[in-house]
Amino acid sequence: FHELQAELNLAFDQLVFKAAESIFKSCKVKAAIRTMDNDLMLKLGSKLPVCSDRLSEFFALQRHFALFGRSIDFNRLVTVRLNKLFRENLEYLIERFEAQDVRSGAFEFSSLLHVLQTAHVDLARRYGLDAWGDLFRELNEAVAVASFSSRLLFAFGDEIVQDLVPNSLYNPATQRFIPSRIVLYERPHGRAAWPVLPNPMFLYGAKEINEPMREWAKLHAMFFGWQHVRCLHSFLALGEVVALANMFRVQIADLLAGSLRTGFKKHAASFANLVAESEGVAVGRRYAVLQAHLGPCATEPAVKEMFQALRVVGNYVVLLDMFDDADQFLLTDAAAAEASPAKAGHRTLLASLVRSLSADCRAAWDLDGAGDSAKAGAGGPDFRSTWSCLLFLFCESSQPDHVFDVMGQGVPIGGYAVLRVLDQHLDYTNEDPSFRIEANNAVEMGDLEESDPALHNFLSKVAAARRAFRDA
Repeated sequence: FHELQAELNLAFDQLVFKAAESIFKSCKVKAAIRTMDNDLMLKLGSKLPVCSDRLSEFFALQRHFALFGRSIDFNRLVTVRLNKLFRENLEYLIERFEAQDVRSGAFEFSSLLHVLQTAHVDLARRYGLDAWGDLFRELNEAVAVASFSSRLLFAFGDEIVQDLVPNSLYNPATQRFIPSRIVLYERPHGRAAWPVLPNPMFLYGAKEINEPMREWAKLHAMFFGWQHVRCLHSFLALGEVVALANMFRVQIADLLAGSLRTGFKKHAASFANLVAESEGVAVGRRYAVLQAHLGPCATEPAVKEMFQALRVVGNYVVLLDMFDDADQFLLTDAAAAEASPAKAGHRTLLASLVRSLSADCRAAWDLDGAGDSAKAGAGGPDFRSTWSCLLFLFCESSQPDHVFDVMGQGVPIGGYAVLRVLDQHLDYTNEDPSFRIEANNAVEMGDLEESDPALHNFLSKVAAARRAFRDA
């Protein structure tokens, strides 16, 4: 009798196991098809698996199933197994995100998470599943009351600080970060190990859908743009976005007090004298004079470190602007939103960044210690002359591995951000030598290409830097 009872229990457990897996798989396939891109759905056509709700509806109704004199609540048993499947699936997705580059991981994780959440919403109508919010916070380890830390926030923040920001070029035309062809910063530690896929249904429900959907997600894997930020907003809570912005603020503050300040102290005097001397030179000869004096400086380690620091600062500023422009989690004030919904909360994170950095950084950069405006200007030491020389080197293209191509447009955005933090940004474009060369050059661009290709290239890059300044 005991052996028969054990075999019966095993067979019954297998029935519950198979029933729960079939229900889970069918619901995930249906959710994946529902969220699939229309063009991809038409392309797959008859290859899409057929799914039905009949099995889910049948077992949901089995509340008092009589078996060998016992009354069994089949619905509750299937619910317990479904809760376990959702936990295992979500754990695998988070581990998969932690092991990936953020450029490829953010979009795929958001897509997989959306399919899993849609399946949970569908099944929760028939079964007493755990609430999705509780389930997600538990697996994401975001249950602390006094902290906004979580596994996803830590993984995303680590990817941004260690890889995306220091090793990416920003393109304002496409509003995307692309990997730099020269890696300027090596990660101090590797990513998590790639997890083993326990079951194909833990992706999009079925093998027939997994590969096409993964190929579709790879279309967004070689860059990072506003689409990825929108995806991150789908699983980062409001407090986590604020914590992420604070992480950016700390990184920028470290750069302003570190390599930027060190390079400034080394070159401030010589750069200021050079800019002052160029003011007495005719505009037509100013480019040649600055090129002759500044050319050797481009290879100095301190100058390269300043370019890298400015690129990182600019990339952080762009990321904050992307988060500010995201539609779902704008930090808006309710009264302001009612008065002007289009402008409420716009660039709230950036404004908060400038306010929090300005006072501390102006004090840290006051090399004379007194903050005398007659000596140092309104915001501490004069960074404008140093940035003018760096901007000229950024746009001047005679050096190998030129910084304009290696660093991207994060450099001028970062330079303007430092000027803004130090409160030295007013009327800068009217006084900068590079901008004045561009504004006062009377030769048509087409003629310059034949007469002086280097100057033509320089002016085009100055124009791009001016657009970056205007956007910033």
